[in-house]
Amino acid sequence: MTTIIISVSIITILINMITRIVTRLSFKRDKEKISTYECGLNLNGDAREPIEISFYVVGIMYIMFDIEIAFIIPFGKTIDIVSSTEILVIMIFIIILIVGIRYEYEKKALEWQ
Repeated sequence: MTTIIISVSIITILINMITRIVTRLSFKRDKEKISTYECGLNLNGDAREPIEISFYVVGIMYIMFDIEIAFIIPFGKTIDIVSSTEILVIMIFIIILIVGIRYEYEKKALEWQ
């Protein structure tokens, strides 16, 4: 059984390598293909300009609230069978999130400039 798996794996790897070599040989490099973007528009400056920190803050907050929803929705679906300890844990979780939002609001991290 293991020899069959190993044989299939080796054949798959060889087919993949041959396919990559053939497509690499048939690939024609022209100015448009090797440009940064293939959309046909000329670039307006460097693509590596620094991004404002506010974009990262919005992204982190999105992830934070996405995780919050992932924890709270199953809890809400099973509210009738949870114990008081589990209710206390979810309340502490929500309080920590509220404290974090309040801190960000007071530091004006949520204001877009």
